[in-house]
This record gives sequence, C-alpha cells and structure tokens, in this order.
Amino acid sequence: MGYHVSIPKRIIYDKRLRDVDLRLYTIIAEACNAQGFSEITNGKLMELSGKAERPLQKSLKSLQDGNYIVVVHNVKASDVYPKNLPRVIWLEEAHASHKGKAARERRKTRENDYRLFVQWLKADCKNIYIPVEIGGLVHKYMIHSDGLLYRYETGERPSLMSSEDSAEVYKKMFRKKSVVIRFMEDGGHSTAIANLAQLAQQKRIDHDNQ
Repeated sequence: MGYHVSIPKRIIYDKRLRDVDLRLYTIIAEACNAQGFSEITNGKLMELSGKAERPLQKSLKSLQDGNYIVVVHNVKASDVYPKNLPRVIWLEEAHASHKGKAARERRKTRENDYRLFVQWLKADCKNIYIPVEIGGLVHKYMIHSDGLLYRYETGERPSLMSSEDSAEVYKKMFRKKSVVIRFMEDGGHSTAIANLAQLAQQKRIDHDNQ
C-alpha cells in the first residue's frame, strides 16, 4: 500500500456525489494496479468502507454514472488481464487510455496486414484476372508490373488505372481478402498459397502416421 492516492479534481467538486462515494473511489483507486484497474470484490469493498451491499451498489452506480469508474464483467485472461476474472473496476482515465492504446494497436495490426496482403498480390499474383465485387457488380483487374492495376470491362480494351484508383481497389480486395484468397487457391494461381497448402497437407500426413 502506498501513502498517497491521486484523484481527479473534478470529483472533489461534484455535488451529485455523497461523501461515501468519494471515499469509495479512493479505496478503489488505492487498490488499482499500475495499469489502472482493480480486482477488488464487493466483499472487500464492504469490509474497507464499512458499508452494506445495497449502499455499496448505490455508490458504485453513482461513480459509474459520473464517469469516474468503469466496471467490466467476465474478463478473459490476456496480455492485460492476468487471468479470467468475474469483474474488474477501472479508473475512468486509465480505461480511456487503455481503449485508445488497444485501438491504435488494432489499427497498426490492420495496416500491417494490408501491407503484407498487397505485397503478396504484387509478388505472386501478376498476370491473373482477379475478380472484385464493387457496388454489386464483379469487375476484373490484373496487376501491372509496377503494381498498378489494369481494369477489364467486357468488350473493352483494358485500361491502366492511376495509383490512387489502384490503391482504392487494393483496399476493396483487402476487405474481401478471404474471397480473393479462395479464388487464388481454387484456381491454383498462387505459388505461395499452393506451397502453404502442400505444407499443411504434409503436416496432416505426418500427424496421421504418428
């Protein structure tokens, strides 16, 4: 236990809160780990605050309604949570920071997945008509040597698209990447996918022979 607990200034002047709410907040804040959440149970909160279950629940609701804490139920073990827990209580500022960090990490992962997907297409899928559904219609595209795309319309000569338009189509391909990958796999167009399929098949055979 430390000697000091930091609390947001706004909670001191919030006239909607009772003194017991402020006291409960400090107990929760003191129990929080470095990441800003606590595994503290209602039983422990009742013991430390000296309040019964009903007034305790009322205080917790007041703190939630005032956006001072965030209660999360049934969390699963992850890089954030050490184990499966029935409930954790976050300090609001820490929870907002956690959500922002998680969103940035998801965005970074998606951007990296997109970069690898386009890199694979450009390296392994040239000279192949790739069908892409846009606006309910299926159009065919082919990757040019410099990574730009040709667009093929029925009865028309292929047209080389600009870098901006090509990028938009690549994004649509990525959003439908499972369809593109299945097309490449079914048609045997992709060396990389064929090698992965062969490796997976060999692993299955090795496993069955054990």
